[in-house]
Amino acid sequence: MDNIKELIKKMCPKGVQFMIFSEIVKHGGFKQVPANIMQNMILQGTNEVRLLPLSNNTWYTTKELAGENICEGEVISAGIARYANLKYWNGKFVSSNNHLFTSKNKSKLLVKFLYYLLTDCIQKFYPEKATYPTLDINSLMLIKIPVPPIEVQDKIVEILDKFSSLEAELEAELEAELEARKKQYEYYKNKLLTFPEGGGIRMMKISEIGKFYSGLTGKTKDDFSNGNSKLITYMNVFDNISLNIDIGSKVKISENEKQNTIEYSDVIFTGSSETPLEVGMTSVLTKKTNEKLYLNSFCFGLRIENKNLFNPDFLKFLFRSKNVREQIIKTAFGVTRFNVSKKLLSEVIIPIPHIDVQNTIAEQLNKFYEIVNNISNGLPKEIELRNKQYEFYRTKLLSFEEVNV
Repeated sequence: MDNIKELIKKMCPKGVQFMIFSEIVKHGGFKQVPANIMQNMILQGTNEVRLLPLSNNTWYTTKELAGENICEGEVISAGIARYANLKYWNGKFVSSNNHLFTSKNKSKLLVKFLYYLLTDCIQKFYPEKATYPTLDINSLMLIKIPVPPIEVQDKIVEILDKFSSLEAELEAELEAELEARKKQYEYYKNKLLTFPEGGGIRMMKISEIGKFYSGLTGKTKDDFSNGNSKLITYMNVFDNISLNIDIGSKVKISENEKQNTIEYSDVIFTGSSETPLEVGMTSVLTKKTNEKLYLNSFCFGLRIENKNLFNPDFLKFLFRSKNVREQIIKTAFGVTRFNVSKKLLSEVIIPIPHIDVQNTIAEQLNKFYEIVNNISNGLPKEIELRNKQYEFYRTKLLSFEEVNV
């Protein structure tokens, strides 16, 4: 930072020149390809012709597939709506929108320097209050941007490139650590919850341990806009091995209305999914509560008849274990959307170890799950803090005193 200040002081002691965006930046002018055509070009790992402004950094195509749609140059692409999604690219590319920027005079303005300038400010030109915020290109073209000497631009780009690279490396390391912990957790969970036949462990069908019940019936859209009772949503079940009951989702339940409610130790299933691999995901009510909890109509519950048969904390891990999940997946039927067959689900066989064994397994897995969960929750915060630190220094590096004319 000090070196940059010294360089600016040396090369432009009276301040840095500012220019109107449209005077120094070219907008558009490249061939535009309809998005549906570009979707057909997507290949991964070719690293030949970049597809802009797609968010995935691994989306490329080949010269043969791109054909006459290929453009070439050093450009910055921005998203059409909501978010800037800025991408810098130097080489052959195909683009599905016309929000491409480049320098009109590269001896005066480096494209990579322009990229960092835009990264620092362009999101302001997507009006937040609009129903469908689109880039306000007219306002953007009128702003004034700093155009310091090329030597200064080059040095700033060098610093920010290094900073960006370190950010990416750190993020990758954090995500790799989380992934390793998840794999380790899955390994021990499946190992602890695998009980070979003939090993002295009782095996029973789901139909032998309890009965299914349905979610809400006869509800209208209005019942969910001004509710008076807690509602367990589909995503609550899908995302949590234990139901989250500290929730704001509500449904209107009239006095004396007959609806099923969720009880302690109930196993809740999602009824359908877009893929068979995600069908019948489960969550268990592991906390005792006096509140009435109602289940959405896209899920159903399993009421364990003998409450002393299971530790609910053991159940939440068991129903998400590899062996049980493989059986549940086989109960799926459908073409575009897959549903659970309750008839087939009732035939799924689960192990029932002694309650003391269940308690020990649940205690061990709870500790492991907490470690993984803490990393999962801490990762976004850590990344956010790093990003804020990076944005602070980027803004500081790109702030200049304008020359007095």
